[in-house]
Amino acid sequence: MSRKYDTPTDLLRELSLSFGPSGCEGNVADIIIDYVTPYADEIIRDKLGSVIAVYKRRLSPEEYDIEAEPRAILGKPDTERLMLCAHMDEVGFMINSIDSDGYLKIAALSGKDPRVLKGRGVTVGDEERKTIGYFGVKPVHLGGSGDFSSLYIDIGAKDKEEAEKYVQIGDFGTYRSDFVRFGSGGHKLKGKALDDRLGCTVLCTVLKNLSEKGAVLPFDVYFTFTCREEIGSSTAHTAANLVDPDTAFILEATAVNDILGEEYGAVAKQGEGPCISFMDRATIHDKELYDFVFETAKAHSVPVQSKNYVAGGTDAGPIQRSLDGVKCLGISAPARYIHTASNVIDERDMYSMIDLTEAIIDELAKE
Repeated sequence: MSRKYDTPTDLLRELSLSFGPSGCEGNVADIIIDYVTPYADEIIRDKLGSVIAVYKRRLSPEEYDIEAEPRAILGKPDTERLMLCAHMDEVGFMINSIDSDGYLKIAALSGKDPRVLKGRGVTVGDEERKTIGYFGVKPVHLGGSGDFSSLYIDIGAKDKEEAEKYVQIGDFGTYRSDFVRFGSGGHKLKGKALDDRLGCTVLCTVLKNLSEKGAVLPFDVYFTFTCREEIGSSTAHTAANLVDPDTAFILEATAVNDILGEEYGAVAKQGEGPCISFMDRATIHDKELYDFVFETAKAHSVPVQSKNYVAGGTDAGPIQRSLDGVKCLGISAPARYIHTASNVIDERDMYSMIDLTEAIIDELAKE
């Protein structure tokens, strides 16, 4: 039975609190499948775990009534298969050894800074088993280096034999964190894994809205939820090979770096809409799509801003290079403290991403 959520923020909370480090996204996938099943025409799972919810065209391009809608914005790409993508996984780690005293050692999944782990609560296990613990670190004055070799997880076991009753080598782990609304006006939302459960929430909401209003589109929309993005081995490539899209938009969260102000390299400003990327370290985004999205945002009165920094990479990289190439563009909500237990977004940016994604679909459907 599908669980009901009153608002997108309620769904975001559920997804944020779920266990889903890279390679162990099953719990998150279950929530998404449960949510999208009433609204999707078809749900596909590829062999690596991606979830693809399809909203099928209601008319062929030849049957679409040109006179029924205003003319499209100039520069609109021709599209028969539109891919909207967000990744389900979160930064995490794997257990690579258990010492004689029952302490767990880890290998990082994605680039993690050990300084953000000390003293943090963690959950260790897999889709079925969960054990709580806490990060400890060997003190510097006792020879600790402050890096991963000094970190361990304490699950309260008295020795290795007892620890092995609860945890196995190769188990996954990630932060434990609460989900909090705070700040002036209550616009700030704090939680773990908002990169990229926020993008997943946007996709789920847009699919629901399309279905409930019975949107008639001349192309198929593939709402694609990928795995393993955070370790650079994203299933976006296999999913794109399966979908074979003409155009793809990647919905993400991006590190805003606004703590010290714009003069110190702020990427964007929270509360002023999603960031539109022109490039990152893995992709040069499509210039026509970049211009098209800004024109679309203007026409639909949706706030957007350019992402003013080049760093990292997203699912746009593997999607762009799939098959014979795909036109890609990244759309991200600016987030503070990304890849920690306390990501912070502005709720208004999430709603602007929903509005922008729906406006993009609306414009792509016009002749």
